[in-house]
Amino acid sequence: MVYVGLDVSGKSLVVYAVNERKQRVFAGEQPASRAGLRALLRQVGLGAKLVAFKAGNQMKWIAETLQTLPEVQVHVGHPNEVKWITESRGKTDRVDAKKLAELARAGMLPRAVHVVEGPVRELRELVSARQQLQSKRIALINTIRGDVYQEGYRLPEKFFAGTTWQAKLARLPVSAPLKLIMQTFMASIEALSAAERQLTARLEAIEDPRCPLLESIPAIGPLSARVLVSALDEAQRFEDSKAVANYGALAPTIYQSGAVRP
Repeated sequence: MVYVGLDVSGKSLVVYAVNERKQRVFAGEQPASRAGLRALLRQVGLGAKLVAFKAGNQMKWIAETLQTLPEVQVHVGHPNEVKWITESRGKTDRVDAKKLAELARAGMLPRAVHVVEGPVRELRELVSARQQLQSKRIALINTIRGDVYQEGYRLPEKFFAGTTWQAKLARLPVSAPLKLIMQTFMASIEALSAAERQLTARLEAIEDPRCPLLESIPAIGPLSARVLVSALDEAQRFEDSKAVANYGALAPTIYQSGAVRP
């Protein structure tokens, strides 16, 4: 077995490989691409390999590429548990790759990220994109609330939940600059809402045998069921139900400040 540490940056891939006797068998660098990754693994040589790298924004294509290569095992380390690498003295890409290779050889790699595939991967990507749209839409709504409040008007809590909020907003006797700002923001909010509805429709169209079971639980609908499936995927990877609750932020948490304990 050859143990391969892979450090990923925006433009390059750095590989450091050691054998069972901790001897270096290869060290090299290639552009960050599928072709570059395959070239690096070819240069490592034939035989079984364990490739370890840290989860990041290029994880998907790297994991998919590695999984197509013969005799390659993949370990994607959790980023929160490899901070000692990024915070160590004398940090370089090659040093990081070497440390990952040596950890792999010693059987001391940090906890692996659960890499999902197929429909669950699509669910995760759609859920993430939908959340981004929601956050941008809510940010615009909160900006309008703040601007209107600056001119002495307070909007009700559920003002934007109805279908007539745009007309009501247009009738507010605010300054001309704010009227223009609100008009442009309203157009953006409507565009974000339309995009969100499109992603929601695609989410709810994805079939998974676990969704009908989840939907049989009161208050769990088609969208919530798919969000849960995308997040949890394989229940067997959790130790118990408490671990699932903690992972999904479903367990109550104490937040105390002075005499305040909500």
